[in-house]
Amino acid sequence: MLKKLAFGGLGLVFLASILVATPVMATTDPIAELRIRIAELQEQLAKLMAQSNSNIGHGAQGEPDYCHMPFAHNLMIGSTDARTDGEVTRLQQFLQSQGYTEAQVTGYYGHITAGLVMRWQKAHGMGFVTLKSGVGPMTRGKIHEACSPTLSKSITVTSPQPGELVNLPITVRGYVKAGWIYEGYTGTATVIDANGKTISSAEPIKITSAPDVFPAAFEVVVGDRQMITYVQTDTGFVVLSPDGGGGIDYRVPVRFDRPANKSSALCPTYDSKPVISSITPSSGPVGTTIEIQGCNFLGFEGDKILWFTNSGGVKGVIHGESDAGTRTLNTVMRVTLPQTLCQSDNSYSGLPCSASLNFVPGTYTIYSNSWGGNSNAVNFTVTGR
Repeated sequence: MLKKLAFGGLGLVFLASILVATPVMATTDPIAELRIRIAELQEQLAKLMAQSNSNIGHGAQGEPDYCHMPFAHNLMIGSTDARTDGEVTRLQQFLQSQGYTEAQVTGYYGHITAGLVMRWQKAHGMGFVTLKSGVGPMTRGKIHEACSPTLSKSITVTSPQPGELVNLPITVRGYVKAGWIYEGYTGTATVIDANGKTISSAEPIKITSAPDVFPAAFEVVVGDRQMITYVQTDTGFVVLSPDGGGGIDYRVPVRFDRPANKSSALCPTYDSKPVISSITPSSGPVGTTIEIQGCNFLGFEGDKILWFTNSGGVKGVIHGESDAGTRTLNTVMRVTLPQTLCQSDNSYSGLPCSASLNFVPGTYTIYSNSWGGNSNAVNFTVTGR
């Protein structure tokens, strides 16, 4: 305010000195001459104002104050400099620097400032804001990004390195620019193979550094060990997708450490149909333990359903999750043949089995059922009871 008063006084002295020193020339139209002289004075005054403003609001290192001093307060209609350590003025200076010349540096966050903030936010990917949204962590991050032209990348991944041999799950670490951050999260991470097929669920990228510290450190663990069996290529990508930054996906190329036996890599995604690739043994009496290899055996709440159908078309069910050694594995199912099977899956209803299938010698068709539907069928021969 003192600078404004001092400058205003300087302008009046300057104006008066020119009026006194430069007499109005006598013409047939003195009013027109006076208007010309006033226009010239206004032009010179505007130049002085521009020169003065260029020297106001800069930090010690030549940066504008709105960049040199980070924003830390939530700003909204009614906020003042006194309550925000001068951040309202710095915000208004920032808006002016962004081309919003109608922004007035008053130190008060009113409806005019709110409207300009909303326009700036929507121009930077925040289409959901309103006049009452104000300035929060996401907007502060975007302001910091606008003040940091030297940060050419939206994200820097420190691990894994491009082309690194990885196994699932993959721990991804790095740093992101402020514009990606929204309420402590910065997007999601997934894993895809070279064909573009997704082989993991999307996991939230968590910011691990202190709030409002940029660039911000992040970490995410993505992928499950059993999902490596879905990989049909030796290479792929970790894909990082921003939530709040309005940017594009960032991909880290990786090489997959796939199992030596790739015959089980038959399921293109974790929610596609299950596949049975082998059954060992293929025959035996009641009481025989059978191991089935393949993929996508896990169903709802981790259950594993295996159906046996006799030559007459009657079928019964065995739940493979009862085997402790393979319970959580999506690629292996191990069951022991009982004397009888229930003809319906009553594991969720809890009702007693209404009809049973007795295991008698003969050949049975076996298939698995999970999220993606029914698998291919294989045969098993019961040799005795």
